[in-house]
Amino acid sequence: MARPTDGFEPEPEPKSWNVWLTLMVISIAFTIVVAVLEYLGVFRDLGVILSAVGLALALGFGMSGSSQRTVELVRFDLRGIRRDLAGGLGEMSPGFTEMNRGLGDIAALLRERLPRP
Repeated sequence: MARPTDGFEPEPEPKSWNVWLTLMVISIAFTIVVAVLEYLGVFRDLGVILSAVGLALALGFGMSGSSQRTVELVRFDLRGIRRDLAGGLGEMSPGFTEMNRGLGDIAALLRERLPRP
C-alpha cells in the first residue's frame, strides 16, 4: 500500500481480480465443452458456430481484461511518482543534490566550450 506523505491520502494497490479475465475463462470453458460435444456429434454444424463465438468472446474479454489491468497498474505507479515529485525531488533521494550539482557543472562546461550561434 502507498504511504501517505505531504497531505496525500494512502491509496490501495489495484485489485487483482478482474471481471473481464473471469469472463474470458468462462468463455474458454464454454468453447472446450462445445468442442467436446461437437466431437461426440451432439451439435453437428451448430458446434462449429458456437466454438467460433466462444473463441471470439475469449479474445475480446482477454484483451479488455489485460488492458484494464495495465491501465490500473500504470495509474497506480504514476500516482506514486506524482506524490514523490510533490514532496520535492531533494527529499526523494539523498544523492539528488550531488547529481544536480554535477549536471550544473556539465551544463556550465558545455556553455563555455560550445560555439555560440
